[in-house]
Amino acid sequence: RRGGGSRGSCHSGTPLTALAYADSMTVEELDVTRTDESVGVLTSLPTPTLWFYLPVGLNETTAELVIKDSLDRLVYQGELTGEMTEAGVIEVPLAMSLPSGRALRWFLTMDCDESDRTTVDGWIESRNPGPDLARTFTQATPRNRVALYTNYGYLHDALSELAGLRQLNPDD
Repeated sequence: RRGGGSRGSCHSGTPLTALAYADSMTVEELDVTRTDESVGVLTSLPTPTLWFYLPVGLNETTAELVIKDSLDRLVYQGELTGEMTEAGVIEVPLAMSLPSGRALRWFLTMDCDESDRTTVDGWIESRNPGPDLARTFTQATPRNRVALYTNYGYLHDALSELAGLRQLNPDD
């Protein structure tokens, strides 16, 4: 889903999109109704991977990932690099360990040209599943682990597990 923030054109077609859980809420204030969208992921992993759809390849643009804590302090800042030559889904392994139980905000910004910046943002939280559930996750087959992650709210881990299965079995 697309997170909050500005949206530039960044070419036509599908815009820059975070592949993450999104929840919409209708808010009415002073007789004005608006829809707020919260985009975020819960993970059991201390060093997870974020997933995005980029509307152009990294050879055509620059993309920067910024992570901030709840007090708006910079935790991480880095440019995405890689051999991605066309639009598509990209995995972004985080180069840091997440603190357990604290949500961090992430922002991905693409500079498509001098006047076109596109941003998506959301949150990520690493939550310890507890020893029994962690053991259940570890002992499950990869396909069953996807279902378990989904049942327990670790939707981002389910997505990462599915992507790994797809890479191992591209025809399945």
